[in-house]
Amino acid sequence: MASRTPLISIALVLALTGLARWAPSVADQGVGELAQAPMNAQATIKPALIMAVDDSNSMMFEVMLAGIRDGESAWIPASRAFGGTTAAACASNNNCYLFLFPHSGYNAAFPAGAPPPFDSMGLFRWPAFNREYFNPTVRYDPWIGSDGVRWANATITDTRADPRAGNTGNAVSYNLEVNRQVAGEGFLMLNNMTVPAGAVVRTAPNTQCIAVRDGTPNFAVNTGGTWQNVTKDFRIVGECMLGVSYYVPTFYLMTATPVAGVDLPVGYGYLPAKVTAVTALNVPNNTLYRYEIRSANFSTTAQYTAAMQNFANWFQYRRNRLLSTIGAMRDSMDGIRDLRVGYFTINGRNDVTMHDTSTTAGRLALYTDNFNALVPNGGTPNRDAVAYLGEQFRRVGGSEVPVISACQKNIGVLFTDGYTNANTGPIGYGNTDGALGAPFADIHADTIADIATAYYSGNGTPLRTDGAFATLQGRVPVADEACANAAANPSVDCQRNLHMNFYGITLGAVGKIYGQNADSTRDPYTFPPPWSAVHPRTVDTGEVIDELWHATINGRGRMFNVSSPDQITQAMREVLSSVGNAASPSANIGSTGTRLGSGSLSVQPNYAATNNGTDWYGRLIASTVGFDTTTKSATLTEKWRAETQLVGRSGSRAIRFARANGTVKPKVEAFLPAAFTGTGLETYNELCADALSPCKGLYDQLRAPATALPLLATYPSSAQMIQYLRGDRTLEGDADRTNLRLRRRTTLLGDIVNSDVVISARGDDYGHGNLYTNGKYDELNYAAYLKSKYATQTSMVYAGANDGMLHAFNGDTGSETFAYIPTTSLGHMGNLLFPFDRSRTAQLHQHRYYVDGPVVVSDVYDGSWKTALVASSGAGGKNVFALDVTAQSSSPAVMWELSDKVTANDSTGVPIQNRLGYVLGRPVVVPVADASGVKWKAILGNGYNSTRGKAALLVVDMSTGAVTSIEASEAEVTASNGLGNLVAIDQWQGRSKNRGRDGLVDTVYAADQHGSVWKFDLRDYSLALGGKPLYTARDRANKRQPIIGGLEVSAAGSGAMVFFGTGSYSFTADATDTSMQTVYGILDSGVAVSGRGALQQQFIRSETGGMRSASRTIGGLNTRGWYLDLGLDANGDGTTVARGERFLGYPRLQNGILFFLTYTPNTDIGGVGCALGGDNYLYGLDALSGAARLQDTRMQSIDGTAPPEGTAAMKTDTGGSGAAKELATFLTSNSDPAVAPGDDKPPPTQCSVILQAPGAPSLYMLRPCGRLSWRQIR
Repeated sequence: MASRTPLISIALVLALTGLARWAPSVADQGVGELAQAPMNAQATIKPALIMAVDDSNSMMFEVMLAGIRDGESAWIPASRAFGGTTAAACASNNNCYLFLFPHSGYNAAFPAGAPPPFDSMGLFRWPAFNREYFNPTVRYDPWIGSDGVRWANATITDTRADPRAGNTGNAVSYNLEVNRQVAGEGFLMLNNMTVPAGAVVRTAPNTQCIAVRDGTPNFAVNTGGTWQNVTKDFRIVGECMLGVSYYVPTFYLMTATPVAGVDLPVGYGYLPAKVTAVTALNVPNNTLYRYEIRSANFSTTAQYTAAMQNFANWFQYRRNRLLSTIGAMRDSMDGIRDLRVGYFTINGRNDVTMHDTSTTAGRLALYTDNFNALVPNGGTPNRDAVAYLGEQFRRVGGSEVPVISACQKNIGVLFTDGYTNANTGPIGYGNTDGALGAPFADIHADTIADIATAYYSGNGTPLRTDGAFATLQGRVPVADEACANAAANPSVDCQRNLHMNFYGITLGAVGKIYGQNADSTRDPYTFPPPWSAVHPRTVDTGEVIDELWHATINGRGRMFNVSSPDQITQAMREVLSSVGNAASPSANIGSTGTRLGSGSLSVQPNYAATNNGTDWYGRLIASTVGFDTTTKSATLTEKWRAETQLVGRSGSRAIRFARANGTVKPKVEAFLPAAFTGTGLETYNELCADALSPCKGLYDQLRAPATALPLLATYPSSAQMIQYLRGDRTLEGDADRTNLRLRRRTTLLGDIVNSDVVISARGDDYGHGNLYTNGKYDELNYAAYLKSKYATQTSMVYAGANDGMLHAFNGDTGSETFAYIPTTSLGHMGNLLFPFDRSRTAQLHQHRYYVDGPVVVSDVYDGSWKTALVASSGAGGKNVFALDVTAQSSSPAVMWELSDKVTANDSTGVPIQNRLGYVLGRPVVVPVADASGVKWKAILGNGYNSTRGKAALLVVDMSTGAVTSIEASEAEVTASNGLGNLVAIDQWQGRSKNRGRDGLVDTVYAADQHGSVWKFDLRDYSLALGGKPLYTARDRANKRQPIIGGLEVSAAGSGAMVFFGTGSYSFTADATDTSMQTVYGILDSGVAVSGRGALQQQFIRSETGGMRSASRTIGGLNTRGWYLDLGLDANGDGTTVARGERFLGYPRLQNGILFFLTYTPNTDIGGVGCALGGDNYLYGLDALSGAARLQDTRMQSIDGTAPPEGTAAMKTDTGGSGAAKELATFLTSNSDPAVAPGDDKPPPTQCSVILQAPGAPSLYMLRPCGRLSWRQIR
């Protein structure tokens, strides 16, 4: 905010206020966990995702051959090889291999066999060919539970065929350390296959098939009898089931010299001498290499154990399509919150129950009732399943309706492993996409593409039009920038009405076009697919794969063709990422900051968020303020934009940072790569070290894989990270898995949300010339310093931003003079590196506050005059720091810095790190008399959520950083407490008991987060009023009201009138709180005020056209003040209706009127209407009585229209959605001010005051010209 200096530095003007007033300061406060992002910009509109999951019989298959329909490959007896892949080739089922392990019940869902585990059949256990098989380079974890804890590792000697208790496969046990020889487990031997010498099989005298040995067909084999060694090859005639002894943990590769990180994991430990070359069918050169996971084959026991455990986990948890699917659904949902998920199987189409993943019960039901219950149950009716998906989103009856908000994202996912059955599916949709043009249109009706189109943009949309939805269309957020020219990119989802986006996940499917035409598969929008003339409903071949792909294009989703179990999880994650991070803004929400004035400069900050909440950026716009003497109105002309001047300056910016060392004088150095001499990982760890960091341990997630062998991942170096944070844009972009990328930034200025923006005008007068010490005024010659400042300095603008820095900008040009990174920012700046990644659901980058607290500037004396800046990090860290900005240079000296890293004690012996909380309240920097004379002090509340948990006033010596603490506590308050906002005044002469003003602060009023206003006496650093609060704010039900807004004070007879309001909007629970809040004017006459009964109540009676009328009752002589509940009370009988309105801002007294802003968060956030933000109101009440007085102002000019009689407040339109807190005043005359600070000439006559509030018309009031005092009080 501004330095609180009027345009021509007029100080306390009694005629302006109608009351005498003193030096106020303000702060924020609340209770609970501090929010780490603007709550007005975030609506937790939980997207809905419904999964249609394949429960066809083929889900039990253990074979997924690369590029082959349904993973099938038929045995061709004549050629003694595998080849046929048509439906006819596998029509008998028995001549196709779809399983590998013939334990009990293995083929109950589909009558196919398992290939014998001979080396010749090694291609089925070669992961490059059978993508379902164990791949040693993949880590196989157990399933994850709804609580985020993984199930137990499989037991190597008791590995189960299914981990689900009660399932048939759970009764089947494998001891993986020994050969498996189980009676009744037969492998399917087909005609002309060979049983090799050395095999151990079961034989018996009865004949099932004939084996030919030496040309004599007289050797009978079957699964009965005894186990026998085969001494010579023999060939099968016909078909039979053969028992075979085999070692289960076996896999095959194409190489005997595996590359670490490619063929085998790094450090796998397999001994080269143990690799065995074998002759195999259907592979290049007929050669594969066998690897057996045995202890003797590994370098160490630990390596063997790790390899065997990985195989056991694969076998028990990921061995077939069904187990992989369950695991993928579980893994992909882990950590997903604020999403509503429904589930049905394609053969069991029942109304879905929507499970809220943010609740324990919702996650448990989803994992247990849905995922765990998946069993095979029929064919593949995909068209019916997609139609059912759409109708579920349209459903309005029954329980757990999927669509509950008008701006809700809705995702339908079909997970299928097979081809859609021919001649199935609903009719009546018609050729919905026929007129949409390429790539959306085809010539066929009632395809899956037509069905998906109906629920994206056709007659199935909007998905809901009943009830309140009838008037709430067009609210689904879209990518505004891309959708401004949607024709340029037809792939972008620009549908604003409620609709379903459709995604498909298939297993190894290849169509007639999909997977064959590389260009169309990669980019169907640039290379539109030539859709087949064959109607896909009539066939069961590649056209049905193209049909499903076509549906995902029309539904603005995506097709995922996964070829291995680990890719299923990745595909599910990418689907979920399309829903968007539920913790990110649902649109580009900007919160307009207050226009703040000092001299002829006004500055307006704002912020916005894009790119799924990964790109929060700020703007800072300065304007010159003019005054038209003819129209008697103020004008604003844009002067500069700070963010544009940071571009291209990464190498020259003057950025310094502090490293904590346990003292109040941290180590400060230039923020350059040279200051970080460790490895990239070591620098990253320093940037992710503190409690607010969401990036600890995630350095690996910044890597980009190399594109050539050997595959050595690329990580950002230490220098690259530091240069990026300085503003270098070389690596900016979205994660694309191939190139190293860091977060994309719209501007290089971080978002400015809660930080003050301070204009420090040259020659600002802080009133110290009126100090009366040792019987003299201005003994320290402040007037000379003022003239020097005016002659030599320029205006400066200071602002904290959520890029980790406090910024200083030249007020004339907008160029950055310096930036400072306090100790509490550095430890979570690593969070700023992470780019938007479409493959992730919850983005790694999460909004955090950095330097987000109040900023003040003042002149101080320490042997010589200087100008100092004091700022806090707000919710960005437990931190307050002071800089010497006298020289306005690129390297200001750090005077001191308090933080939770400072181990030194305060005056009471409490470590500063325990005393200090998150300081949201604005400090004051003022002269105070102590035993050693006059000292300049920074006075502040200790903040919230401190380790000690007690409210305390901190008085910090500006020269040394020494802290004097005064605790304020009540027995009634046992919860954690902290002191926030305050106002400091001068009531006494020096440290005496004599009333009178000498320019030295001796009294402080401050409020804690439990609603008590305390009075502190700095003459002896004690609590006044016998250690009791002056007043405790309670509603009519006697519930304490938190105080978060600022305080103002005015003289009232021999006492003081203290003004404040209640409410909070800084803590996570505040957004949904609608309890009654109140504005108070409390008279301090030397004794505590008991409660509301001692006060005059005023009432808000009505609202018309955004104008609120209120009562104007004058209190009796014995009243101790007044109060106004923030809610409508039409009858004035105390039955006020609370709407969640709250007092958050910083009040101002002008012409005897108390002006302040309130904010009412929208109560429909997260509801049907999806509204964001809230409403701001500007109030004007009589300071003495609380009566309505906004009618005493004029709008737009001094001759403008007055608000209606009895108006107390007007609704504002900030152009954003956030809480407006700051008011600005300008003093005008009929000529431009031209009086230098320290000069004794009065301003001209015919003057006015202009009050500016965000989104409100400028309010004008007449004021007497001339000056009564030059004393600067702020």
